[in-house]
Amino acid sequence: MLISSFLLPLLLTLIIEILAALVLGYRSKFVLLSIVLVNLITNPLLNYVLWLNSFYHLFEINIISLIVLESVIVLVEGILLTFAIRLKFKSLLFLSFIMNLVSFTIGILFLR
Repeated sequence: MLISSFLLPLLLTLIIEILAALVLGYRSKFVLLSIVLVNLITNPLLNYVLWLNSFYHLFEINIISLIVLESVIVLVEGILLTFAIRLKFKSLLFLSFIMNLVSFTIGILFLR
């Protein structure tokens, strides 16, 4: 359960989001490390919420609930990255949006 529910999604997310950041021109080791550290907080938290939901049925899993959850993650990551990197919130929110959009899209494609 630990590997399939938490570690594998985290590893795949880190690879995808680092690649997306690199494509967007974020190449500083500090920025990339910040992205990794932020994802060490947000990714397990999101997967834990989804895992809990599988037992307690807190909400229905559908595309709308996943978009809402991802939107919260984008906002939280944007805030955390702004705090860590000290760049403009708007640019880091956009970075978070793109990284999560790519990660989410690839995840959906592979889960089908």
